[in-house]
Amino acid sequence: MSIIKSIQDYLATYDGMQLINMSEMETDYTPGKRGVKGGTSALAPTGNSRTRTDVLGNKTYENSYIFFAKDLAVDNSAREDMYDFLESLSEWIETKIDEGILPELPGKYEAVNLVPSNHMLYDIEESGAGVYQVELILTIKRRK
Repeated sequence: MSIIKSIQDYLATYDGMQLINMSEMETDYTPGKRGVKGGTSALAPTGNSRTRTDVLGNKTYENSYIFFAKDLAVDNSAREDMYDFLESLSEWIETKIDEGILPELPGKYEAVNLVPSNHMLYDIEESGAGVYQVELILTIKRRK
């Protein structure tokens, strides 16, 4: 299993709102039928960097991701619902982290922290679907 799949599986356990189908999360883009109500989601990696190497050779990385959510955004109520969803998802992530529940990563990798930020509308497609995003920063430790 890959790190991105581990994060997708972790996010799929969120069931706070039924606005977006979290169980069928895609990678890199949000598919969707034109003009059909029912949101989709995706997780896209946006970069990573090594931030530290300790004396034992263990390395710490920060991996950046964008969580995308797409649903019809034709009226103000629908857009408000999407922001409620994004805020609720972010609060859920923060609560899980406070409880010490992090994504289970493969191999020698261990999740140390996951920080959600910057909820925003990314795009409105011609079909009226709004694509929203939340940035996620995952801190990972790789044991030697």
